[in-house]
Amino acid sequence: MRKALLVLAAFVAMGVIGVFLLASDGPDEPPVPPVVNSDGTLSSPPEFQADEGNSSITVDMSDIRNSDGNVKITLFDTSEGYPEDTGSVAEYAYSDIVDGKASCKFEGIAAGTYAIIILHDEDQDGDMTFNAVGIPKEGVGVSNNAKMKFGPPKWEDSKFEVPESGATQSIKMTYFL
Repeated sequence: MRKALLVLAAFVAMGVIGVFLLASDGPDEPPVPPVVNSDGTLSSPPEFQADEGNSSITVDMSDIRNSDGNVKITLFDTSEGYPEDTGSVAEYAYSDIVDGKASCKFEGIAAGTYAIIILHDEDQDGDMTFNAVGIPKEGVGVSNNAKMKFGPPKWEDSKFEVPESGATQSIKMTYFL
């Protein structure tokens, strides 16, 4: 029985590991992350300001198990490379955690189809932390609260439409340990 549980844990960890590659500091990430203001809006260096449209996405996160570290919100605007390829990321944001919740707002984006991946980076090392058998120790959240069944979330389950009037995603964090 114990061997079967270890094999199952390793299988689950291998399947979900791809979603956590986003947490690494690869060459495609902006060198200076956007800052979340007290009103939930983003302040970014001018070279990272989106000016593609007049829409916005508000991201409300809940079920964050503690206030350690921060949350990293990754916004994708294409299914190509989702969720592993950091080169296909549209925007990044970071937010502090208060009472198990966090919030941010992406502004100046074009209406269209998007998906979100969130990392609760408890130790603020910029990477997902794993236990000895490869199971993620930090939390993750996905737009539409899409489930991760033996692998990373699917674009079809995570994508959502953003009209010109904007959209809100309420995302609950998931912890594997």
